[in-house]
This record gives sequence, C-alpha cells and structure tokens, in this order.
Amino acid sequence: MKDPEYSIGLFLHIIGIIMIAGGFLGAYMVARRFWQQGNTDIFKAGAILPLMKTLPIIIQLGILLQVITGIIMLHSRTWKYWGENWLTIKLILVALAFANGLMVYKKLGA
Repeated sequence: MKDPEYSIGLFLHIIGIIMIAGGFLGAYMVARRFWQQGNTDIFKAGAILPLMKTLPIIIQLGILLQVITGIIMLHSRTWKYWGENWLTIKLILVALAFANGLMVYKKLGA
C-alpha cells in the first residue's frame, strides 16, 4: 500500500456514494409505497413515515462522509485536482444533494 491516506479515503468515499445512492433509491421506493398505501389504508401509510424521516439523514451522512473524505484525498494528492472542471461539477452536485436532503427533512417535520 503506497499511500494509505488516499486508499482509506477512497474506500470511505465509495461508502459515502453507496449511502447517498441507497438513500435516494430507498426514499423513492418508500415514497412510492407510501402513496400506494395512502389510497387503500391510511394506517399502513402512517407506519411508513418514520422510515421516510430516516432516509434523508442517511443521505446527509453520506454527503458529509464524501466531503470529508474528498478533502482527505485532495490533501493526500497535494490539492493537484483543485480547480478541475469535474471537481467543480461534483461539488455543485453534492451541495444540491445536501440542500435537497435538508429540504426533505424539514418538510417531513423531523
């Protein structure tokens, strides 16, 4: 292992990606199930609400993990990727995903 700081950062960075993707996919599936149950049985739909409040937290933790590990990986490479177009686009997408998670979390009254 040549650069353990980068390798550990990359591993945790991928975990963050999985948390974000899993959270978004889970939120989509739970919301879809919520609306299906809402038409037939309101009590079953209400049972899904705690899960709907938890998924934005998982997404936000994944984004936070991505930001922290991204900084660690940039530092291990002496910030040579700073200013690259792909990094700027990724940072904008991460900020939008984080803001989306905050808005969903507030809207659910959590």
